[in-house]
Amino acid sequence: MDFKNLISILNNFDEIDLPGEAAHIEIAPYRNKRFNKLQNNPRYAAVLIHLYPIKNETYFTLIKRATYEGAHSGQIALPGGKVEKEDLNSTETALREAREETNITSKNLKIIGELTK
Repeated sequence: MDFKNLISILNNFDEIDLPGEAAHIEIAPYRNKRFNKLQNNPRYAAVLIHLYPIKNETYFTLIKRATYEGAHSGQIALPGGKVEKEDLNSTETALREAREETNITSKNLKIIGELTK
């Protein structure tokens, strides 16, 4: 998609009533029971969707997770991770994790907004 057009749309996304969790459950019904089990002890995390243009085409950053004994071993993912106690909010978590994982800095980034938690 044309980068300038996408950014224009995203800059106005606050006006849109995002369906959030209801939409997620609708497209991932196999997780319904799992969601119910985690409601009392959620693990808070944040990711950064880093959009950038190359010749006005939109691209975004992905990482490949390290291989280890665990559920997310070797997965392709957005940069991000769990909230640490020093993080003031989810934006700070996403930026810190992206910096650790990809060396992206917030120096030239414009935060457009947050999606549903």
